[in-house]
Amino acid sequence: LVLTNGITLAAVHVATASPEDGLKLWLWWLFGQPRTLDDVRFVHVLDENGRVAAQSDVPLGEFAAGTGWLDEVTVALDGLPPGEYRISAGWYRYPDTTPFAREDGGEGWIDLGKFTVD
Repeated sequence: LVLTNGITLAAVHVATASPEDGLKLWLWWLFGQPRTLDDVRFVHVLDENGRVAAQSDVPLGEFAAGTGWLDEVTVALDGLPPGEYRISAGWYRYPDTTPFAREDGGEGWIDLGKFTVD
């Protein structure tokens, strides 16, 4: 999926998603435009009501146009109550936390899947 501002999510792999092991995933980002320290990558775990239950919002650094980054993400999930959770990712430019839009016109986040806590 392609976001505005020249960011493409080329691949994703969710390794684990459980309160015991946490959420561990890899995101392969490609950058068509330069990235700065003000550009923040987010991974959010959303509860059944769409509220953020856990998250990782991190500036990944400076990148030149035409480069990429394999982003290894770990989010602690201890204390999550039983229910279904959705994983989403995207980018925003600090201090504005409005996610960059998707070029396909979708919401400013990328749906990475769901998991259930029993």
